[in-house]
Amino acid sequence: MEKEQDVKKEQQEDLQEETMGEDLSVEDDRELTRENFLNEKDIIIHRVDLPEKKGHTYVRSMTALDRDRFEVILVKLSREGEEMNESLRARLVFMTACDSEGNRLFTKEKDVAILSKKNWKVMDAIASKAQEVNKLREKDVKEMAKNS
Repeated sequence: MEKEQDVKKEQQEDLQEETMGEDLSVEDDRELTRENFLNEKDIIIHRVDLPEKKGHTYVRSMTALDRDRFEVILVKLSREGEEMNESLRARLVFMTACDSEGNRLFTKEKDVAILSKKNWKVMDAIASKAQEVNKLREKDVKEMAKNS
């Protein structure tokens, strides 16, 4: 019994680490039907305070399609030996910045060029949170490029 509790505790700790500390407990383990899987809101939204702008915004977890598109960009850049930072921060902000309801703030491709000319500290704060939320830290990006 004690061993079972230890295993359950380890599973919960692993789950919290994978979900950036969110409280998703193993007790909530239910089989998802097609309807729940497709209809439940599963985009995670995080607030980002921006003192330089005297306000805040939000970033969201990427959709599967956004993540695939972003990974294609990363792989292409790493294969071509280009610097991985040219407009990459702006692209990440473009794909993840949202309002409190999770609606993207930037939807026009031309926004990327405009964002790339914004204050680096503001862009870095948003991009850093987006990297954390979407597991796109440097080690994750290197792993993606290596596995492609």
